[in-house]
Amino acid sequence: MGLGTVLPIWGIVVQNRLAQYVSTLETITIVRIILVAILITAYSVAALFYFKPRLKFDTHLQVYTDIKTSIHYCVSCKDGHNRLAKLIKQKYGWKCGVKECGVFQEDPNNPKPSQAFYVPD
Repeated sequence: MGLGTVLPIWGIVVQNRLAQYVSTLETITIVRIILVAILITAYSVAALFYFKPRLKFDTHLQVYTDIKTSIHYCVSCKDGHNRLAKLIKQKYGWKCGVKECGVFQEDPNNPKPSQAFYVPD
């Protein structure tokens, strides 16, 4: 049996069982149950939208940045595979956390010193 067949049958069985139970309840109890179900659903949807990252492309850093948390995300993973991969902070930039990607994005605010002009302290 497919899911399209099982779900309606299951719904009818649940409806019959609930009809027997609900008919014994007071009206105010039924209203409270419906209100609680609506509140739980609204809270779940709100939490889903609140915790979803809101990304903005940072043209200076050349990475996607979550505007709420300032977490940086890999451009290669988002554009190529449509997935969010956090960038791990390194000394001179960020490295993609996805093993298969491994992209290193240099930090323009903290460039790696060139070997020719590097003088150790």
